[in-house]
Amino acid sequence: MDKWQWLVDVFTFIGMAVCILIALIAIVWITCFLVKLLIKTFGVKVGKSYDLMVEDINKKAEARKSRNEIKREAKFAQKMEILNMKLESKQRIHDIKKAKLEGKLDAKENAVIVKLFGDEVPEFETKPKESKKETKQVEDKKQDEENEEVFEKIAEVAEIVDGDVQSIEAVKPEEEKTETKKKSSKK
Repeated sequence: MDKWQWLVDVFTFIGMAVCILIALIAIVWITCFLVKLLIKTFGVKVGKSYDLMVEDINKKAEARKSRNEIKREAKFAQKMEILNMKLESKQRIHDIKKAKLEGKLDAKENAVIVKLFGDEVPEFETKPKESKKETKQVEDKKQDEENEEVFEKIAEVAEIVDGDVQSIEAVKPEEEKTETKKKSSKK
């Protein structure tokens, strides 16, 4: 048995080494499996919490931006209101000064008229000053009336000539010369 004893010891040693090796492999595999499982579950939890955290940060930033925008609009509205009030007060002051100066101007004009014409003061009608738009509209109306008068004159000349176009054109340049003379004398 001594001969077989060392052989049994060698096989036992090899068997124990194989068992330890298999046990180590099994432990490493189980450890890797558990680590992968934990990483998957932990990664999902971390990912979800990270997404929630990012959403929360974005919502807070948007809320802050909207609050700041509302504050900015309120400040701008208040500033515009103050500017409008200043503008209105300046306009009122300007109107008061203008009325005062117009009164002084009327008094001076009356004094000059009394000096020139004596005690009798002729009555002059004062026309209120028209704005540029109103003046332009009045001028446009006058020009329309002048154009209508010219067309009427041409129609009268056409009736006299009985529709002879060449004679109408011959009359037309004379009218234009008189109109240009009128315009140049107005200047």
